[in-house]
Amino acid sequence: MSDANPRLQNDVLAKDVGVVEDAQKQIKGHLKDFNDCELRRITGLAWSEFRDERPRARLTKQTLVDAVENFGGLIVLSEPAGAAIWVDDTKWTTPTNTKDFTHVGTIKIRLELAGYENVEGTVVVARRKFVTFNGKFKRAKTH
Repeated sequence: MSDANPRLQNDVLAKDVGVVEDAQKQIKGHLKDFNDCELRRITGLAWSEFRDERPRARLTKQTLVDAVENFGGLIVLSEPAGAAIWVDDTKWTTPTNTKDFTHVGTIKIRLELAGYENVEGTVVVARRKFVTFNGKFKRAKTH
């Protein structure tokens, strides 16, 4: 959103808050297996993506519910734990063993941990559930 018109931005954000609150019951009905914290995270991701792509568009309850459907849960584990995670070439802020949300579809994952060979693979993230990627590290060869 443009900084040139902060009133427009505040008006849009104020309306969005109402839409987000209004949509929560329907979102919770669609995503029954997620807890309230997870629902807030998914809703926030869907809203943020909508606003990034359409800064001045009108957000409706149905648009938000549809956007939430584009996310699924991803649990990333590794042995040993503590590896850096890249999901579709975007670095996650937390290391393994963790969970977050990403777009549904086939997702590329790369794990990196000092002293070990990188682990790479793919998972299919589905709507309305978590999928697990479990990386098993091998010690890096030393010369």
